[in-house]
Amino acid sequence: MARKAVTRNIEPEEESQEVPEVDTEASGGDRAGRGVPTKADAIRRALAEGIESPEEGVDFIRRTFGLDVSRQHFSASKSRAKQEQGGAQPAEPARRGRKPKEAPAQAVAGNPEPGPKPSAPVEGEANLLAALETMKPLVAALGADKVKRIVDILG
Repeated sequence: MARKAVTRNIEPEEESQEVPEVDTEASGGDRAGRGVPTKADAIRRALAEGIESPEEGVDFIRRTFGLDVSRQHFSASKSRAKQEQGGAQPAEPARRGRKPKEAPAQAVAGNPEPGPKPSAPVEGEANLLAALETMKPLVAALGADKVKRIVDILG
């Protein structure tokens, strides 16, 4: 069974429910004017004191402000503060995945590996040997009959 909704008249309270604004400039960025800075403010002050290493920064913040900040938090906040100041620019992220293979210079369709590069011709006979060395992988990939047809077509 479903319940019936009961409507009640609620009287408004006399005091305001607005949250009072805290002037962070006047309190130096402290939390609600209690004299306790935020962790980010404490890290900025440690950096202003010239403390750069996370270990020293964590110790300084613990002794000075009584706040527990992890080394990772200190390091990340330090990097963020330097970026905002225009200091160290973040490096361009590396591309992920495998690097593409370079295309072989003399690759033939259907032949994944090109043959050895022909040596520099010295005489007419050297030219013939270089041409035959170049054709050997083509014959292995396509077969002798197809290579003969290609030669006939090219004339």
